[in-house]
Amino acid sequence: MMSSYRGKIRKVCETLCVCKLCVIILGSLVLIALPASGQQTKETKRVLILITGQLGVPGYEIAREAMESSLGKSTNFQIELFVEYMDFYRFDDASYNKTLLDWYKAKYAGINIDLVIAYGYHALAFAAAHGDEIFPHTPIVFSAVLQNQLSRIKNHIELTGSLLKIDYLGLLNTALNNHPGTRHVVVVSGSSKAGRLMEGQIREVYEPYKDKYDFIYLGDLAMRDLLPRLAKLPEHTVVIYYYLALDGNGQEFKPWQAAAMVSEAANAPTYGMADTYMGHGIVGGALVSWAAHGKEAGQIGLRILNGANPADIPISSEGTTLKMFDWRQLKRWGIPEDRLPPGSIVRFKTYSFWELYRWYIVAAFFLILVQSGLISFLLKQRVQRRRSQDDLAKRLRFEKMLSALSARFVNLPPERVDPEIRRVLESIGKVFDLDRVSIFEVSENDQKLHLVHSYKNADIKAPLSEIPFEQLPWARQKLFNGETLIFSDSEDLPAEAGAEKNFLRAQGIISVAAIPLSTGKKTLGQVG
Repeated sequence: MMSSYRGKIRKVCETLCVCKLCVIILGSLVLIALPASGQQTKETKRVLILITGQLGVPGYEIAREAMESSLGKSTNFQIELFVEYMDFYRFDDASYNKTLLDWYKAKYAGINIDLVIAYGYHALAFAAAHGDEIFPHTPIVFSAVLQNQLSRIKNHIELTGSLLKIDYLGLLNTALNNHPGTRHVVVVSGSSKAGRLMEGQIREVYEPYKDKYDFIYLGDLAMRDLLPRLAKLPEHTVVIYYYLALDGNGQEFKPWQAAAMVSEAANAPTYGMADTYMGHGIVGGALVSWAAHGKEAGQIGLRILNGANPADIPISSEGTTLKMFDWRQLKRWGIPEDRLPPGSIVRFKTYSFWELYRWYIVAAFFLILVQSGLISFLLKQRVQRRRSQDDLAKRLRFEKMLSALSARFVNLPPERVDPEIRRVLESIGKVFDLDRVSIFEVSENDQKLHLVHSYKNADIKAPLSEIPFEQLPWARQKLFNGETLIFSDSEDLPAEAGAEKNFLRAQGIISVAAIPLSTGKKTLGQVG
């Protein structure tokens, strides 16, 4: 028995071991399969950006950031960037060019470059001449290259990009439009090779305008002579600053720093060529946008990486020149914003408190207005409620007084009638806050009113004991007609009550309520 049990136990253990081994194998297979099914790795595309100049130049940095931003919008693959600052403006000779070639060939020998972006003419010329040695059959996108520079490049079947177009005429017209009385135009372009090239093109473009405006070219002056000259320009002058990297004395300058020096020294508004001059004292103008060039290059490159043929993408300068202005300089030179060209971009604008919080102020004012109206309504309601409460209280006091009066005169002995009447008059005077309450009796012959009973405040004059009707002819008629006579000011009485006005003035009486006392059709007297 024992041996049979041991055999069964052995078989169970063997079965469990086999199952455990299957679970381990199955789990391992699942773990191996998970990355393949749950994680899709994007393909990596390598982009080399060649920049003509040196690191740290604002235009290059702005353009590079715009390129990277455009390329970073790719959803189909990951971008691996390589950036080379070629520094050709400081080291432009054959040996340096050879050194760069050897270095790049060694550096990128084992890297498959999918796209080259060449920023500036020298970078493009290098890529077109040596591209097949470093990155063969790789499409090239160029940026910020002049049309006449592009014509020097040998045909490259996989080449496209954005041209650099300096809008000489647009910049001049913008300045003239902003300053309608302009008679003199000062042009500053410096003495460098690029500056002299620009000045030649500027003179050609401005030739048709030379009979209408006095053009003054100051490209050959040293900076120490240029700045004093700019400080004493004649009235009705505008300055157009293009590019100054080298002055007439051979001194080097950073163009954007020279722009600040020129605009600060000039006693006339200064317009510029590039967006990197913004914030350095220029008013603005039709500006070359390095950011737009970089963005355009990145977008074209992304299209090519997605499969577009470079030959099918037209070469253009569209969208790379922006009408941009410095709000602070507009205020300085008194240029209204509505004079700017349509679609202009205004930077550095300082908004007033009203401009920043206009709708908040309007909303707050509206809310205060509504609240004020509501408060006024509630106050009016409260006043009306208090008045109604006062009227109701007076009415209740009056009704109580009437009830009390009725109760007083029920079964009252004759000898107590007169004292009770005096107490009633006193009650009426106090309830209605009256100076004086009197009862007059009409005499037998109807010619006089005789005082019967009266109540008055301590400081009030006692009424006359009798009043002849001849002094009150108009009031007498009202009395015998059974009409109640009430007025708050004796001057409000009609013209026919002239005698009454004189009588009341003499007695110092201002307002009166006279109620006839009658039985049937006979008038016995009045309460006044």
